[in-house]
Amino acid sequence: MIRGIRITLLLLACLGMLFFFYNYLSDQRDTKKQLLQVKEMDQLLIEAGKALQSKQEEEFKAILPKIDAILQQAKSPLIKIRYTPSLSELYQLAGDKEKSLACLEGYDELIQQGKNLIKDKNEEYHLYVHYFMVANRYVFLDKKDRAEKILGELAAVSLEEYPDTTKARYFLNLAQGYAFLNQADKTENYIQQVLNIFDKVETDAQPFYLHEIAEIHFRLKNFDQATKDLDQLEKLIKEGTHASGDNFIRNIELFRKRIHTEVTGEELPPKSAEDISLDNI
Repeated sequence: MIRGIRITLLLLACLGMLFFFYNYLSDQRDTKKQLLQVKEMDQLLIEAGKALQSKQEEEFKAILPKIDAILQQAKSPLIKIRYTPSLSELYQLAGDKEKSLACLEGYDELIQQGKNLIKDKNEEYHLYVHYFMVANRYVFLDKKDRAEKILGELAAVSLEEYPDTTKARYFLNLAQGYAFLNQADKTENYIQQVLNIFDKVETDAQPFYLHEIAEIHFRLKNFDQATKDLDQLEKLIKEGTHASGDNFIRNIELFRKRIHTEVTGEELPPKSAEDISLDNI
């Protein structure tokens, strides 16, 4: 299940945050070539995700050197910042830990170069999102000391000029990062930072934050608090008019089953046909 989630996230990642790079590349002299590189890598990432889902291992492994070659040719540090974490994850999924780690070498220098190219706080935030991704990659690659070093740098970033919704996302990223390191105190500190400005964030984003906080508590095996998070999320959905409310209600039900299985070691029985038909009304 976790692998399926990671594949889905990978597919979403390769489609997201492109505006940031298109905005930057539109001002560059070698725009056409760089945009072609971006589009080609996006297509290859999608193909890699599909090959993983269909368990076509050889086809999947054959795609990785192609992405690597394009990335090596790319001149823009922002392109390398954008695609390096994804390539690292793909190599790990292919069972090549050495290449997965090698992808991340020098990433801190890329981040420094990227800071000199960004134009505003929104672009800066997206730059740091990829640094969070690299920190998480180091955790999965058993290099927790490197992950902790990066999180320390990210925790020191001044967020004064960030809008509240962006601040909440940033704190959530810090909470997730420290949860991966099983550092409960720091995790709870940043969760509280999110909750402190919760009422100020965009209304449609609020269910997302509560769901992610529940996921973080689940990762920390704090199942009682995760259940309370879901109760709060369910109440928020039922009392509000959120565009994605129905999807969250379905996710809440599945989440509760995961908690039940973790706590009891038993899976809940499937719903009856009558219950299922009522859900579709």
